[in-house]
Amino acid sequence: MKLTKDEAVRLHRELWDWLSKNPGKEKYDWPGWKIYNMVMHQCFCCEYAKTLVEDSGDRCVYCPVVWPKETVDEHGNYEEVFCYGNDYSGLAYLWEDKTTPKEMLVTLAEQIRDLPIREDD
Repeated sequence: MKLTKDEAVRLHRELWDWLSKNPGKEKYDWPGWKIYNMVMHQCFCCEYAKTLVEDSGDRCVYCPVVWPKETVDEHGNYEEVFCYGNDYSGLAYLWEDKTTPKEMLVTLAEQIRDLPIREDD
């Protein structure tokens, strides 16, 4: 599925808005899959990044949304956590973790839905 950045962000927000209103449901439960084909990792941002670069190791830097920053690296620079995080502490990982309390799923889904759009360089 070829997506523009705007389409990817819009669909990302629709999916995560639904998830915020349906805690306990999985991404594959989203009714929008009846309209849209399944996409990489059930993530429209991943699908968009896939169209920009083949190497999966570099794909996250093309994510159209900005994920929260993690702690400073060994060189004093901030590194972006992206969805899963270097140590599996990213928002998406926490949302997918089966031990996350149901009430926390709403907060995490809202945070993921509302991530800011990455400015083009």
